[in-house]
Amino acid sequence: MQKGKLDKIIINTTGIGIVQRGMVINDVNLSPTDIIIVSGTLGDHGISLLSFREGFGFETTLFSDVAPLWSMIEKILIVGG
Repeated sequence: MQKGKLDKIIINTTGIGIVQRGMVINDVNLSPTDIIIVSGTLGDHGISLLSFREGFGFETTLFSDVAPLWSMIEKILIVGG
């Protein structure tokens, strides 16, 4: 999203797991013994956007792990769900 195109914060996250029936997991339910698995290098996306928006220069090229999904979603919609 280009700088200046949004006027509010946008947060997107996905969680997949197994829980007991009827149990809701959220940040209030977390405990120090819970295991959280993340993919990719934490911070890559954030620093990539920040450097692009603010014009920061680095000695290496930064990449975000975000990719458009429309081509995949479009095929699913054509099939009918």
